[in-house]
Amino acid sequence: MAIDFPASPTVGQTLTVGSSTWQWDGTAWNIVPVMQNTAVSDAPPANPTVGQFWWRSSNGQLYIYVDDGNTKQWVQAVPGVTAANEPFQFTLANMALYSKTASAIALNNKADLSGIDIATFATGGQATFTGSITTTGSVVANQNFQSSTNTVIMGPTGAGTCYMRPNGVGSSTGQLVLGSNGDLTIIGVLYGGTGLRCRTGASGGYGTSQFNTNWTGALAVWVDTTNIGNMTVSSDYRIKKDVLDLTGMWDTVKTLRPISYTQADYGELFQASDKPQWGFLAHELQETLIEDAATGYKDAPDLIQSPNPWTVIAALTKALQEAMTRIEALEARP
Repeated sequence: MAIDFPASPTVGQTLTVGSSTWQWDGTAWNIVPVMQNTAVSDAPPANPTVGQFWWRSSNGQLYIYVDDGNTKQWVQAVPGVTAANEPFQFTLANMALYSKTASAIALNNKADLSGIDIATFATGGQATFTGSITTTGSVVANQNFQSSTNTVIMGPTGAGTCYMRPNGVGSSTGQLVLGSNGDLTIIGVLYGGTGLRCRTGASGGYGTSQFNTNWTGALAVWVDTTNIGNMTVSSDYRIKKDVLDLTGMWDTVKTLRPISYTQADYGELFQASDKPQWGFLAHELQETLIEDAATGYKDAPDLIQSPNPWTVIAALTKALQEAMTRIEALEARP
């Protein structure tokens, strides 16, 4: 009995004849099969169901049991394709493949289904494998890679380099590179939450605070949301101009207020302590000397002021030189 196919089908259109379903791929009508458990032998399975596959090892052909509306029979699923040439490639709308307990189906070492357990493999469904999956090409997923255990390992078979490329496999923009020696390089802006986690040395534990640095002509150090001062002060002559001897500091240094104090409890970074300490008040140094005598300004909401030791040392040195000159003059009197 001939099958009455539509005269002008659209791609993907289906037609059910008996218990078989056909689909138009734009060029020809093809059976939409449902793959089931098959045995690897020359004799076809007894009592087959429509859509069942049978691999005939003697001639290297794959057969499918179809119903054309008149006769149920085994027909070649992929005419001309054998184990000696190209591997099979199926595009199926719905396929359910179960564990194969017979010997492996090997197509010239290009396809081997032994050891594979796929519970479901349908459009929008998932495939579950037992064992490892090996491919000589790339693995492309529509969504996520997720481990079914609490450990995920991604890496080369030996010492090498791991790359993560958020702008595509061909782009190194913003990539993360992990070398075999453990060095981690991130191309672009490096941040983790709000900064880098603080740690008590290379072998110490991590703290809860995070730090950043910012260059404003000096390297400012930030811990969490607080600027705690500059890391270093440069003194190279090549970065200085308009160099002049400092004017007299005798009267200026006399107005400085050295103090003793103990640590107060302030914010999350500073805890109270009864340990005696000596120093200055940063804003008073600015008022007595120059603005550069300390960082920031008094009561800045996001900054803890720190003195600039070089400014203070310069003032004290100049005052000491003046004192030495006066002492030497007194000593030179008859």
